[in-house]
Amino acid sequence: MSGNTESQNILALDIGYSATKMSYKTINDFSEKGLYRELQSIDVISIPGGIAPLGEIDTGLDSGSYPTVIVDGQRYDTGLNHSVVSTPRHMTNSFTEKVEWMARFKSAIKTAGFENGIIDKLVLGLPTDNYYDTANPSSDSYYVELLKKNCSGEILIDLDAVNGIEQYVTVREVVVIPQPQGTYLGMMSMADNADLRQLARKHRIMVLDVGYCTFDWIVMDGLKVRTDLSGSVTTSYSHVLKGAASELDNQIASENLKRKYTFQPDDIEAAAFDGDTTILGFGGRNFDITGPLDKHSRKVFSSALIKFEPSIDNNPVAAVILTGGGSTTFEPVVREWAEDTCGFKLFCPEQPALLNARGYMTKAIMG
Repeated sequence: MSGNTESQNILALDIGYSATKMSYKTINDFSEKGLYRELQSIDVISIPGGIAPLGEIDTGLDSGSYPTVIVDGQRYDTGLNHSVVSTPRHMTNSFTEKVEWMARFKSAIKTAGFENGIIDKLVLGLPTDNYYDTANPSSDSYYVELLKKNCSGEILIDLDAVNGIEQYVTVREVVVIPQPQGTYLGMMSMADNADLRQLARKHRIMVLDVGYCTFDWIVMDGLKVRTDLSGSVTTSYSHVLKGAASELDNQIASENLKRKYTFQPDDIEAAAFDGDTTILGFGGRNFDITGPLDKHSRKVFSSALIKFEPSIDNNPVAAVILTGGGSTTFEPVVREWAEDTCGFKLFCPEQPALLNARGYMTKAIMG
């Protein structure tokens, strides 16, 4: 990007099942010092991922702002908490083709609000297995091509509610990278990660990205992604939440003569996100969630470990970075494996759910 002379609008988006994490900038100074300053001033915000057809729910139930967008002729409220939305989250490899994804994409564009209606560079991420075409590694995968096609050019964002005028934004360039690379680049760009940068100069680094639907991993050689040592499994944080909810349901049934009470995984997720150790249940009683979450995170991690551990048996790494929305729940079992069993240094960054978007912006700035 250092050869540019005109200002550029940059948008970096990590669109997940629970929320959209985003960073946006207008860059005017492309000198080496200017770009360094931009790297040190990256801000990331998170927008709740719930959507609903316009007017379907009372948005007063939530306290956020609600960008309205149009997808396939239907207008949607976006930025809603999942607790006020009746429609479930559809976990599928084709998530990027769904209305939910496109509504969140357009909501982020509207939130960024670039005055000239132009996004010069858009950076997106994909789960590792969606990013790589294992049959033809030198070519873009189907999903990379899909994002570049659907997210570039002139994009209809919304209709003016008063006179029906269509609102468009033009995206000039789309860059797609594997999601965990965002965390790696984001951490490398932060001034207080000198220890990690020192390790990365001589050794490989593994990134474990625990998302809502996928458990991704990549191995980095400096700034190069080792595609042969990277992958995904679709058993992830959502399965931990469902397992914990089922266990609590069974506990209540056994204590209350089979009286039915159903915990929702979304409620357990919200409690864990807020740092709560209990959740309100039957009869006004608070039930512990730490034990069930730990138990089921260990089950999920064991199934993922079978897949990714062989990739580093003959390609040792010096450190592991744990990231993603479910990383706090997984930290105890990952620490036991990484530090106690394998002797790797474990990095558990603050605000891990925001790091991918920070890294996407870093990618845009670094070029």
